[in-house]
Amino acid sequence: MEEKRVSRQVTVPAVMLEKVVALAGSEMKRLYAVGSENGGDGDAFVREEREAMDVVLQALDGEHMS
Repeated sequence: MEEKRVSRQVTVPAVMLEKVVALAGSEMKRLYAVGSENGGDGDAFVREEREAMDVVLQALDGEHMS
């Protein structure tokens, strides 16, 4: 999977990249807050969400297609 990503090249305007990074930061804070509600473990929740996103990325890369 990593080899496929290494060969990908894209050009993204810096302004757009800044927006994406800001949105990603906001989303991580939101996920942590949701996971922390009612005494939950925000770190564990974010970790689980990240693992779910990794599964989606693997599927998109065609690694675990059924």
